[in-house]
Amino acid sequence: NVGDYKINEAYPTKKKEVIHKYNALLDVLKSKVEIAFKRGQSVGNWSVIGEVIYRIS
Repeated sequence: NVGDYKINEAYPTKKKEVIHKYNALLDVLKSKVEIAFKRGQSVGNWSVIGEVIYRIS
């Protein structure tokens, strides 16, 4: 389910909590997020910045 993810570089860094564990999983999630974003699917409170996935607190 990719509906809970988004790509958005506008959020202030202080609002993010870096999820740095399970790098392989993050790579998979990043790919799914990018696909969802390109398809215009609904987004939630997750953000992909560069190579890192952040959770917006």
